[in-house]
Amino acid sequence: RCLGGLPPARAEQAECRLSAALERAEVTRREAEAHARTLLSNARNNADEIVSEAREHAEKIISEAVTDAERERSLAMREVEELNRQRESITSYLDDLRAIRSQTRVMGLPPATQRRAQREPAEAAAQAAPAEGEPSRTEV
Repeated sequence: RCLGGLPPARAEQAECRLSAALERAEVTRREAEAHARTLLSNARNNADEIVSEAREHAEKIISEAVTDAERERSLAMREVEELNRQRESITSYLDDLRAIRSQTRVMGLPPATQRRAQREPAEAAAQAAPAEGEPSRTEV
């Protein structure tokens, strides 16, 4: 028998070459598939590692942000408490001033007259006894 018009010996050689080529092609295909599987596995491992690192980094950033926010909130709360203490102190001081003012009205003199009466003796004393080395106001 002849394969495609070739003598039997040549046909056998062609079949052998074809068989060898098919075998090499199959080996190459298997190697390529194995290489592709290895590449895919490595890529997946790398991707998993990158995702894991990204998650760790994100968690670290979130943790730092929460810590910073808590610190800021705590600082703001302390400032609010301090401002409330100051407000209470000022309110108490104003209440004391109002009480003093109402007592001076009860004494019968208007507040302005009382202040003037308190200032005038102090000014008179300052003019009467100047400090050493200073000319008195009447000498000028």
